Amino acid sequence: MAEGIKCKGIILKNHRLSDNDKIIHVITETHGPIRAVAKGAYKINSKHGPKTQVLQYAEFMFAHGRNLQIIQEIKLINQFQNIQKDFDLLSEAYFLCEITDSITLSGDETSFDYLNILLSNLDKLNTEIPPTRAQQKKLLLNFLWKITCSQGYKPQLDMCFKTRRKRSSNQIPQYFDFENGSILSEQAYVQYLKENPYETNIHVFKPGVFKVIEDLDNEPQAQEDHEQYSESSIKFLYKHLEFCLHKEFKSWKTLEPVLANS
Repeated sequence: MAEGIKCKGIILKNHRLSDNDKIIHVITETHGPIRAVAKGAYKINSKHGPKTQVLQYAEFMFAHGRNLQIIQEIKLINQFQNIQKDFDLLSEAYFLCEITDSITLSGDETSFDYLNILLSNLDKLNTEIPPTRAQQKKLLLNFLWKITCSQGYKPQLDMCFKTRRKRSSNQIPQYFDFENGSILSEQAYVQYLKENPYETNIHVFKPGVFKVIEDLDNEPQAQEDHEQYSESSIKFLYKHLEFCLHKEFKSWKTLEPVLANS
């Protein structure tokens, strides 16, 4: 009989399988994403129930099942208590988990680095002195950039896909073509509207956003402080990733008002 799997991971999502059983999605340290069954998790006296909530970092022991892994044991490492107490922090953390869950596929062991990316962001949100709203936004902006690039969806910022012309060094594009993942020249934008008057694949950059994205592309660790543009930049990267993945993220509906009000 094949041995089970022992590894550390974070629970990204859970949902009901039956009256008593629950399925959890875990991003692990050494085995990438794992989908597993927590048997009896909904029973009142379940030993697994409280430990199988989203945002639990734990050491898991899985046994091989017919289609999914079966949870044998869970030892909690971190429940991110400071995040759990703050609605705004929790909204961002759930969004990070949903994004991570959506871009990983069960059995894809090459994706284990996503755990470290997620853990790094959660640790920074979970500090005893809560991060400022500006710091939260910066963390989210950098997270979305890393995820977008890791998936091969890095925005093309130097050339218009339609005209195949490179932008000049002092030019600040106004438009972005989600369908082709590139900036769009004024000439190409006008032509596009003539050919596709009812399409909505073109994004109009708000002032300052292109500069933020360009700084992320050039030197993510030494970018300038663009707090006043960070909300619009986050929304741009989110919409770009959403378009590329063909998926709407439920947690964004909770997070978007938080970003707007902060």
